[in-house]
Amino acid sequence: MKYLCSIFMLLVSATCFGEPNMMNALSKIRAKDVHYTGDEIHLTGEVNIDHKFGEIFCNKAVVFAAHSPAGVSSSFNAEKIDLFGDVIINLKDGSSIHSDTAFLNCITLEGVFNANAPNQVVWLTHMQDQDKKVPVKTSSSSLKVKMKKGENGDEYAFSELKGEGAVCIEYQQPEKE
Repeated sequence: MKYLCSIFMLLVSATCFGEPNMMNALSKIRAKDVHYTGDEIHLTGEVNIDHKFGEIFCNKAVVFAAHSPAGVSSSFNAEKIDLFGDVIINLKDGSSIHSDTAFLNCITLEGVFNANAPNQVVWLTHMQDQDKKVPVKTSSSSLKVKMKKGENGDEYAFSELKGEGAVCIEYQQPEKE
């Protein structure tokens, strides 16, 4: 089984990672079980995906292929990624988001995160207050996000957020010196 997984990783590496854009931003995929159909990659069990915007963990994922115009590319490019069960995304900017399900569009850089009651979608980040980082926690039943490329061109961060259902924002006041 380990040998089969290694062959699959070589196949994915050879077909997924061409030009450096968001559709080709997958750098590593790991899971207990993998099923490749040509248009989709189904991953189950301890799923871990390294993506240009960060590291993704979940119980199950489906990576959908983007279809290139005829003659442009025959490689597998990710258009969408659907995530299920204990979803955690650790962004390279240090923030993280936790949910039960997530639906990511790799082309538009939009995502929808949902939680099943009594769980909440939780986004952990920080604000800069003068020279101090202030922890911020946002929770809601559902969270829609839009990402943008960071100033250095290598990091991605949430540029727009819309929480729905029992939205709560908590932040820690910086200590006065």
